[in-house]
Amino acid sequence: MSSTYRPTIDHLGFTIESESDFRLYEQSQSEYFKILAKRSQRWQSFLRFGENKYNSAKLKRFIRKGIPNEYRPMIWMKVSGAKLMMKANPDLYVQLQSKLPPGDVVEAIDIDIPRTFPQNIYYKDVSTEPSLRPSLRRVLLAFAVQNPQIGYCQGLNYVAAIMLLVLRDDHKTFWLLNALTIHLLSDYYVRGPIAMKGLQVDLDVLSSLVKEHLPNVDHLMVLQKIDWGFVCTKWFVCLFIDTLPIETVLRIWDAFFNEGRKLLFRVALTLLKKGEVNIVSGTTIDHVMEAFQTVTRDTYTWYSHNFMQIVYKECGEIPSAYLKQLTKSSQDKITKQYSKK
Repeated sequence: MSSTYRPTIDHLGFTIESESDFRLYEQSQSEYFKILAKRSQRWQSFLRFGENKYNSAKLKRFIRKGIPNEYRPMIWMKVSGAKLMMKANPDLYVQLQSKLPPGDVVEAIDIDIPRTFPQNIYYKDVSTEPSLRPSLRRVLLAFAVQNPQIGYCQGLNYVAAIMLLVLRDDHKTFWLLNALTIHLLSDYYVRGPIAMKGLQVDLDVLSSLVKEHLPNVDHLMVLQKIDWGFVCTKWFVCLFIDTLPIETVLRIWDAFFNEGRKLLFRVALTLLKKGEVNIVSGTTIDHVMEAFQTVTRDTYTWYSHNFMQIVYKECGEIPSAYLKQLTKSSQDKITKQYSKK
């Protein structure tokens, strides 16, 4: 490849700035397209049987092996519950367009929209056609009106922006964002006496899982007095956006919308396990933090299909009953901490 490399645009409109990243993108996509070609035919055959198959174990297997781009919007809307929510309130999004949230919320949204993926051709500038900035603003404002307990939280702009890139429909994006914050990650983005309680609970759950599965990493975190929120908040709030390559993020979301937050823990544990040697070798906080950044930039993270196979095979299942038990324990712990303040 020539030393005069020019930034390339990927299939979602993101700019690949470096030649080394382009090589990884090109090679990983070349391998994945071969897999997708086969999967697409199987998906086409599977979906012919109608929606009675949507809750089957077979659907779970299909999703885990990747959803072809042409079916991703439909499957995300269905398995997340967003389609049912939209069907129950078909006119709500349009009605919300005539309303505005409080002024400070509008201001925060208007400040963040130009900062949202400026390297993406669809969000670079409102003068760029077709710009998704106006759609993103409509979605975030309507969401803030509908959900005053949340209003607007930094991170939602990135999540909604990716949804828009995939769905290309602000009405559907509005409902998918609602399904995420109401059903999948409840209390993650809420304000109130215990701000972002759901996130705090899940970071505590992650701490418990690391202590069980990766005791050396847990020991180091305790020794260096590093809080998991300092390391992993962005992973969970932004659902690994701007942490992992975008194609890998989409594969994570495929499974997440179907399986829920359990999948986020499995991805986090996989990253920590793969980076364990570098993490535990850190002798200072700076070294440890650099190690955490390195684990998300490893070459293997570009190969989305292989990455997800590692997540499913190496991490192992987290039984729902056990996760429920850990969650209850963490909820009680967080509530008790705030009651003492």
